[in-house]
Amino acid sequence: MAADPISRLEAFVHERWAVAHSRIVPGASQQPHVSPLVTQTEARHFLACVAPDGPGSPLLVVDDEGKERSDRCPRLGNESPRGYNFFEAPGRLRLETVVQWAALSRLRYEFGWPREHLVCESPDLVEGGQRLLRYEALDILLLEEPCPIPTAKMSREAVRSRVAVEAKDTAEKLDRMLANIRACQKGGMLRSHPPTEHKKCLAIEVLRPRFFLGVAAGETWRLFSVQEVSGHAALGEELADLDALHFA
Repeated sequence: MAADPISRLEAFVHERWAVAHSRIVPGASQQPHVSPLVTQTEARHFLACVAPDGPGSPLLVVDDEGKERSDRCPRLGNESPRGYNFFEAPGRLRLETVVQWAALSRLRYEFGWPREHLVCESPDLVEGGQRLLRYEALDILLLEEPCPIPTAKMSREAVRSRVAVEAKDTAEKLDRMLANIRACQKGGMLRSHPPTEHKKCLAIEVLRPRFFLGVAAGETWRLFSVQEVSGHAALGEELADLDALHFA
């Protein structure tokens, strides 16, 4: 009988750590573990990113250097592939990474978003030579139009999004982020909270997606409409279900 998804995810993490840890932290002996906040369903969705059933290449590869690689991440300025650290401190797996890729996988395979409509980590948004939005402002974009290869710099039209997504490791952090976004938007986009969160407000203002989705471990998914309030794009009501996330 096949192991359960959590056990298979643990095995994947340990295998990647065994290969990469000597290059990341020579001599480190502690093994990373999957957080107990991760559910079996989230583990299954994450595994579908790295080992999909059926044809097609994985959405995510963790290479022998411990770097995350994906064709759905915008490239670097020289157009070479971008890489992110899969492991942080010795023996530590970043929970938010699991949440983010599990969400991307669920949106792909359950909600039907084609691969070419997915972007993981938003790019620099430029218009007329001016940068309107710095890269990595949002964790996931669900694009209205397909994009074969996300590039380091993209236009507002190229990244026109139906849904903008932000991942947090815990529901408590997600609640705090949403409260800060609402407070910022109510105050007319004042920089009254941490810059790392203010850029979420700016991204919503510039991109003006139709919906905003916040996700956290424990299968916490909270979907909001985005509406215009006093000339600014702001979070509207929280929706009772996730039906609006379906691609069709």
